[in-house]
Amino acid sequence: MQMFDGSKPSECCHMSVSQLTVRGGRHLFHSFGGGMGALSPASEASALPHSQPGELPAADCDESEIENEGDHDNIPREERPPGAAAADIAAAHASQRKNQKALGAIVLSLEGSQLPLVEGLETAQEAYQALERVHHRTTAGAKIHTTRRLFEMKLRPGGNIRQHVTEMLSVFNELRLLQVNFSEELKVYILLSSLDKSYDNLCLSMESMSPQDLTLSYVTGRLSDEQERRVREGSCVTFSRSQKLRQGGSLSRLLSATLEALNSTASLLGQFSFILVGIPGLEAFHTWIGTPLFLMYVLTVLGNVTILFIIKTEPSLHQPMYLFLSMLAANDLVISTSTLPKMLAIMWSGAREIGFHACLTQMYFIHTFSIVESAILLAMAFDRYVAICHPLHYAAILSNTAVARMGLAAAARGVILVLPCPLLLLQRLPGGFRTVIQHTYCEHMAVVKQACSDTTVNRVYGICVALSVVVLDLGLIAASYTMILRAVFRLSSWDARAKALGTCAAHTCTILVSYVPALFTFLTHRIGHHVPPYIHILLACLYLLLPPMVNPLVYGVKTQQIRQRVLGLFGQGRKGPANH
Repeated sequence: MQMFDGSKPSECCHMSVSQLTVRGGRHLFHSFGGGMGALSPASEASALPHSQPGELPAADCDESEIENEGDHDNIPREERPPGAAAADIAAAHASQRKNQKALGAIVLSLEGSQLPLVEGLETAQEAYQALERVHHRTTAGAKIHTTRRLFEMKLRPGGNIRQHVTEMLSVFNELRLLQVNFSEELKVYILLSSLDKSYDNLCLSMESMSPQDLTLSYVTGRLSDEQERRVREGSCVTFSRSQKLRQGGSLSRLLSATLEALNSTASLLGQFSFILVGIPGLEAFHTWIGTPLFLMYVLTVLGNVTILFIIKTEPSLHQPMYLFLSMLAANDLVISTSTLPKMLAIMWSGAREIGFHACLTQMYFIHTFSIVESAILLAMAFDRYVAICHPLHYAAILSNTAVARMGLAAAARGVILVLPCPLLLLQRLPGGFRTVIQHTYCEHMAVVKQACSDTTVNRVYGICVALSVVVLDLGLIAASYTMILRAVFRLSSWDARAKALGTCAAHTCTILVSYVPALFTFLTHRIGHHVPPYIHILLACLYLLLPPMVNPLVYGVKTQQIRQRVLGLFGQGRKGPANH
């Protein structure tokens, strides 16, 4: 047992409690009435004027008394070696003084009814062991009760992890005093199993560690760091949107106060900003990840701009199929430009801050044009269905006016369905927002999770919009291609059948590239709590960046007219310098 001043009981010299009480400590017992309760270090320091802060009280005796009185000297002078060095004598006196201080501290911390337990004992170690035998009974019942208390300790969601760890370590210490010892590895497993499910990813990250590295001090340090991170990210910034008026206020005063509150909120929102983390867990590789993303963006811009240029400059391509393709190319340019420049700024320059208004604008553009793209893919599937299954009525069904109306309907659906999302987020302003978003861009659910107030309405609306768009559009696309395949297999020409199947297969792959990552991201926000964050964010990036890059290749290269026009364009570019 390490004593209060740093000494060990085995080093202490002998001095009985009765001697201590009679000699130096008599006036202390009388001053406290002989029946004081257990004193904390702070209360002892304040109650005894001779004690220094952080130092427990010693018996009221000085070094001269200790040296002159031989009745309590555990090294009698007549028994000392004649040639004993002065250093040995000084060490003996220092050990004697430490024992007095430790024994005095124990006696002064006891109640009057507990003094008989240590009466007549000579050392602080004997006093501690006597008290330990009384207060720490090593019975089977005590062991069972304390062990049950240990395994019943669970961290509540949102609880203080530091306090939880401290309490568990205290129970481990109690069990050690009861002679119930756990290995350090078992302590680590018990501690980790007591955490709530929000720490599953942290536990998963430590699964690959060896038992030698997975020490209790390492785990408690990781948990402390996680607590600091959650506290840092969990602070909410609140906004006041309204001011209370006195009873009987006039209408003009009401309007004035409302406008003042709106202006104040707008000013606060102009100063408020979110922090986009990027890809959690892969921050060290952001520079390398940014390079392929930049190349994808370059290919996206080149491919879609080329498609738009060819369709615009070639009158023979002003047909419904190519008009839908030009809509898809323009839509892909908007989606990729809304997200990728900010991603590259995060990964290459560390510019993680994004304003509140900019974040809502980016969120609105991303989801609006994602819904528009789904509608365009549906329109293109319908175009292929009419062209293959009803070729004689193709011109009448898909006239230029019908194509324009379908494009406007696709845009209007996206605008109307997504418009409530930022408006509902603005309704969460009184509760405030957390500032750190674990994402590379402002996705709807990623922003909703930052709201400090109830977001049930936001979540339910997001689910309804996503399910309605995916189920309706994907179901109609699947029905269109099913009827297309039925019509293709009725064709007598093998060449025509192979050509139609190749086109349908390419279109199907593009549709899968668009919908599968989007569905994965959508479901991960709701039920994918065990998916590592970096995988979720990487797929969320791909579902926005991969289709705009692939669409020009699939719909452009697989279309003979566009392929020939592209080859002719680059062929003229190569001949031009030579002729010049």
